[in-house]
Amino acid sequence: MIKYFCHDHHLKLEKYDSVRDAKKQCQACILRIDSYDFYNCLQCDFILHEVCAGLPRKLAHALHRHPLVLDPSPILDYHSIGCSTFGRDSNGFGYKCSKNDCDDEITIQIDVRCILVHDCFTHKSHEHPLFISTSYSRKGTIYCNGCKDIVRVEYYMQCTICTFSMCYRCATIPHELHYKFDPHPLSLCYGEDAEKTYWCEVCEKEVNPRE
Repeated sequence: MIKYFCHDHHLKLEKYDSVRDAKKQCQACILRIDSYDFYNCLQCDFILHEVCAGLPRKLAHALHRHPLVLDPSPILDYHSIGCSTFGRDSNGFGYKCSKNDCDDEITIQIDVRCILVHDCFTHKSHEHPLFISTSYSRKGTIYCNGCKDIVRVEYYMQCTICTFSMCYRCATIPHELHYKFDPHPLSLCYGEDAEKTYWCEVCEKEVNPRE
C-alpha cells in the first residue's frame, strides 16, 4: 500500500488479471496495464504501473542542462502536452524543467514513455547499445532505422559503433501488446524473416516486414 504524492487515496499493488484488468490504463504513461504489476486506487479509477509509480520526482536528463521535475498536471487539469522528443501529444504525466526562469528557447517537456528510455538503451532490433544523442556533430540528414523517417537532430538515439539511429517514436513502441480480437499477445517484429508474406488482419493489406 502506498500514498502517491498527487493522489488523495491510497494505492494497492495488484497482480494483472487478463479478464478483470484488460481495459485498465496507467495514468502516467497512458498505456494499458497489459500483464504488468500495477497500483490500483482503492476508491477510484486512478491506476499506475509499478514502474511508473516508482519514477523519481526530480532527475537529471541528457537532453536538458537543468534538472527535470515530474509534472502530473496534464491528467489533473485535463489538458495534453506535446513531448519535446518528437511532438507526441499526451495527457499523462510529463517532466519539465525545474527552473521557472529557464532561458532555453524551447520549453522542455518529456513524457513518461520517453523518460523511460535510458541514456544507454538496448533495443532488440540492434546488436549494439544506443545512446541519447547530445551533440550535432553528425552531418547531413539522419534517418531512423526503424520508421525510415528523418529524425529531429536534437532528439534521437544513436549507436557509437555504427551508423544506426532510432527516433524516440520507434524507441517507445511496446515490444509486446494485447489486441482485443486476439487471445495471444502480439510481439513487435523487425523483419527477422523477410521471406514470409505478412498481411494486416485489419486492413487486409500486405505488410513489408522490413518497415
